[in-house]
Amino acid sequence: MKKISYFLIIQLAIATTYLIVTSFNIRYTFNLENFLHPDFKDESTYSFMFDESIFTSVSSEEFMETLKNASDENEVTFRVIVGYSDEMNRNVMENYIYSSSVQIEDLFYTQNGDRISWSDRSESSYYSTNREDSSAVTIQMLDESYASGRLYPLLYFRPLHQLYERPQKDSYYVVYFYGEGSNIRKVRDEVVNTYGQIQSSQFLKVDAKTFMPDDSIRQGAFLSVGIALILLIILIGIINQHLKEVSVRKMMGHSDVRIQWRLLGRFFLSLLLVYIFTLGIAYWFFVRDAGNIGTAIYKGQLKILGYFAAGLLAVFIGSYVYIRYTSSAMYLKKKSTYKMLLYGNLVVKILIFILVITPLLTKLEVGYRSFRDVIYRERKHDADLYRYNVSLDIPMSDFDRIMKMFGDAFEISEKENAVLADFTDADLSLFEEFDVELEPNTISSIVVNTEYLKDYKILREDGTVLDLETLQGNTMLVPLELKGKPFTTISQKEYPKVYVEFQDAFYNPDISKRDHFKVKDPIVFYTKEYDASGMQTLYGAVYYSDLEGLRESFEAAGYGDALRVTDLRPVYDFYMGEYKQEALESLYIFVLYLSVVLILLYEIIYLHLEEKRQLISIQYLLGKSYGERYRNLYLMSLVSYAVLIPYSLIFLKVSTVSLLVLFSILILLEMILVSGLITRFESTDMVKTIKGA
Repeated sequence: MKKISYFLIIQLAIATTYLIVTSFNIRYTFNLENFLHPDFKDESTYSFMFDESIFTSVSSEEFMETLKNASDENEVTFRVIVGYSDEMNRNVMENYIYSSSVQIEDLFYTQNGDRISWSDRSESSYYSTNREDSSAVTIQMLDESYASGRLYPLLYFRPLHQLYERPQKDSYYVVYFYGEGSNIRKVRDEVVNTYGQIQSSQFLKVDAKTFMPDDSIRQGAFLSVGIALILLIILIGIINQHLKEVSVRKMMGHSDVRIQWRLLGRFFLSLLLVYIFTLGIAYWFFVRDAGNIGTAIYKGQLKILGYFAAGLLAVFIGSYVYIRYTSSAMYLKKKSTYKMLLYGNLVVKILIFILVITPLLTKLEVGYRSFRDVIYRERKHDADLYRYNVSLDIPMSDFDRIMKMFGDAFEISEKENAVLADFTDADLSLFEEFDVELEPNTISSIVVNTEYLKDYKILREDGTVLDLETLQGNTMLVPLELKGKPFTTISQKEYPKVYVEFQDAFYNPDISKRDHFKVKDPIVFYTKEYDASGMQTLYGAVYYSDLEGLRESFEAAGYGDALRVTDLRPVYDFYMGEYKQEALESLYIFVLYLSVVLILLYEIIYLHLEEKRQLISIQYLLGKSYGERYRNLYLMSLVSYAVLIPYSLIFLKVSTVSLLVLFSILILLEMILVSGLITRFESTDMVKTIKGA
């Protein structure tokens, strides 16, 4: 039993550190990207958007000076956002900031704790998450994949005056003001009075953005309580194994404290030391040389250590109470006391199940989805085939070139054997979330080309395999089950129809799509020719495998200056890592919660066998069958589910299928545990009883 305790303590320390690290990565990135600064937490935020037309009568620098002076007088911080894609097609968010009071550096960590001035016009330094920018003071990230510019933008934080010194990459500006609402309104009034073309209505109140909660601390505290409960159950088992010693020492006049310390004192100290040591190892493994960013992690560890120590103290007190008021009576009056504990544990079992069933279900569902994603992606996603994605950076003012570009991009994709796979209209629930009313009988649809369908087996109505080469032009491949029924699609496009039977589901090459990436029996718009009515956005859903070939083709078509190529391999690696990590994390937490249940079951079964040891031994000698000897034990194990299953179906808003799967797993594990303990009991304790030991 003590070995189980050490194992659980080690797992708790690793799990809580891991939760702290992953939670930190998400919250830190979210706060950076949304500029959520502690000093702005309880203050107002206003946004103001304007385009370059405002500078017909005033220069951008003069206008910004007006904003700066007004903000300075009223103790308001403001930032100007400019977003664009760089030459590597990475997302970039430039933040130009003016602040005379707020320390923006409190928002992020840097290697040496460097600080720059946000109000000094001679300041040439700036901050960035881009580690490749040698001129920047690098903002530390615990996981560099969050600063790749692929999934999250590369962030730059610069003093305001640097806005005038750099070439503009956008023709519009978004300005955010932070401070007391009354002070921001004074800034607004000054700007409106100075520039007649600006209206007060252009200043919009922004809903207060709250910091992401640190769920890792809450989950860590919950896990600590769960482990403390396990320890209490284990300690009761340890005390029960030493009932004779406890009772004898009590009769000899030893105090309860002395008995407890002799029996459990060193064990408690060793648990605490093992936990602290494992926290240190986990910190080194997950954080290592993260510099001052590591303070955010070990502070979280210290909080969890406090919860664990409190739980350990509660368990220590609980074991003392058990020794003081129960153990002496248990050894002298075993029968009645064992019955009390037996049925008391049955009630505890039901209560514990009610507490852990929701997290067990959550981790079961998340784990299943993640393992499914990993397996399907590894089977169906060809990372090399879907390696590159392109976009063309053409100014909106060059409308004719943009319209020509769509057709040219489609022809190039066909020439380069690229994969066209647009799943935008496959997820109907997305439209429902935005309160878009869909026509009755709307069916999911996808747009694909020959290269995507080349490995799919599609059958005609007569059961023969469909040869795509026999289809003339663009065609709607409609599931045979829809023949004779009314239906429509989101796009409401109409091509010649062919009714078919699909032999497999269709998989979205966009690996970032978690929901509906697998679509069964959609309407397939098989595309062989450019269709101006529905192809304007499709070049973003085209995937290339030959980088040099697509560059040559786009340059030959006159788009070399506008071509932006995105290498999707880092995106694929990131999401596959996320799916695998989530799957393993869910499995780990599921097993951790499940261990609470299994150890409780172990204690209940053990107490039953201990109470009935003599009776079972006599029944064995009398030739009673296995069923007659252990019928009551199996019934006692199953009776709790007569309460738990109806309770869960009525009060828990969860999937019935998931609930039944979980209870099937629990019942199966409990039956295996019962059978295993009976086998061990008959080979050891029952033999000793028969021999009179």
